[in-house]
Order: sequence, then C-alpha cells, then structure tokens
Amino acid sequence: MRRFLYAAAALLCLALGYHLVATPTGAGYIDHTLTGAVAMSTLNDDVFVLDENGVTWRLAHSMWERTGFDTLPVPVSDVKLWSARGFVTYDGAAWVALVGDGGHWSTAGQWPDSPSATQSATWGRVKADFR
Repeated sequence: MRRFLYAAAALLCLALGYHLVATPTGAGYIDHTLTGAVAMSTLNDDVFVLDENGVTWRLAHSMWERTGFDTLPVPVSDVKLWSARGFVTYDGAAWVALVGDGGHWSTAGQWPDSPSATQSATWGRVKADFR
C-alpha cells in the first residue's frame, strides 16, 4: 500500500510540474472560405489572428495591433496549418518566424513525410539512361 501511495504521489508531482511549466499553443486550420480573419492561434495568453492578406495581428490590452512579423512569404491560399510562430503549406514546407530577427519568416524545409516532386519515367527511359 505504501508503494502505491509513493507511486501516485510521484505521478501527481509530474503532472503538476508539467502543468505549471508547459506553455500551451494551438495551430489553427485555415478557412479559405472566409474573408478578414482566416485563422486564430494562442500563445502565452495572447491571441494571434491571421488575416486574408497574410498579416499577423495580436490582441493586446483589448486592442488589435500588427505584430512585427512580415506578411507571409507564400499566398494565404497555400497555407494548411498556421500558428503564432509558424505555418505549414499544402506541399509540406514548414516555415518559422524569426522573432529576434525582426519578424522575418524562414523556411525550415520540407516535412519529412511530405510528398516530393518527381518526374514519372517509363521503363524504357530508365534503361536508356543507363546504356
């Protein structure tokens, strides 16, 4: 019984520690049928909104203000997932906001499981390439 109590107390401490340290954030799916605000995300109790022009806004002290981020480097119609600090396009490219660098967007490359562009080839063409 005592071992069970210790194990339960340890799990409670782990859960409480995670709850106190973790910073929740949420990625917003883009609704391309809307105009105005097309996605919303939260980060450290701040609300961020992406508008249809690729501009990121933040709700601060009950007022909307533009963040220091540049507009998105790709059209909003190409964005699949968006959060306050990054986004993913439909072709699997991940982008992150460089906060300390004036809010520029930087590509993080293709997601590992994303499809890559390839050229289809016939068996005859493959054999001809190796002759």
